[in-house]
Amino acid sequence: MAKLLLLSDIFSKTQATQALAKSLDATLLCANDTALPATQQHQAYQQFIAKGGHDEYLRRVMQTLERFRQVDVIGFSAGASAAWRAISQSRNVSRALLFYPTQIRHHVDLVPSCNTDIIFARHESAFDVKQLMATLSHPRIHCHRSAYEHGFMNPLASSSSAQARDYGNALIAQWRRPG
Repeated sequence: MAKLLLLSDIFSKTQATQALAKSLDATLLCANDTALPATQQHQAYQQFIAKGGHDEYLRRVMQTLERFRQVDVIGFSAGASAAWRAISQSRNVSRALLFYPTQIRHHVDLVPSCNTDIIFARHESAFDVKQLMATLSHPRIHCHRSAYEHGFMNPLASSSSAQARDYGNALIAQWRRPG
């Protein structure tokens, strides 16, 4: 089984993210150096932008990918968006599983170098999920629309529930299975 790189959302190094990385034996790369509670979403986003935002996160992801020969990638939100951009450039990624990568809408012209499963939220306020899924039609891209809202894997998010996290964890387990 390939090594695994886990890319966090803007809330970064939360207990849940660290626990997931540990359970998957994954290397964790966080969007920010410090964790912020979900009640401080605006502050977390401002901190993320102040530290270079999506472009800086992409730079750090690319730098991290250079340490691996072959790696699987799982990303959440900003981490998934950075992964989308990275896998169009890096040949070190075996496959990717991306949860609710909203910034992907700005990079629909990119083609991933590996098989990529994208789990979209049921609804996104910034774009039409169905339309974006249709736009991303490519043999290496497999889009899925969940029944849950953006952030459902983060137990600190208002959109999260045990049922939603179970769904996401089942997707991860299925994706990780060999064959």
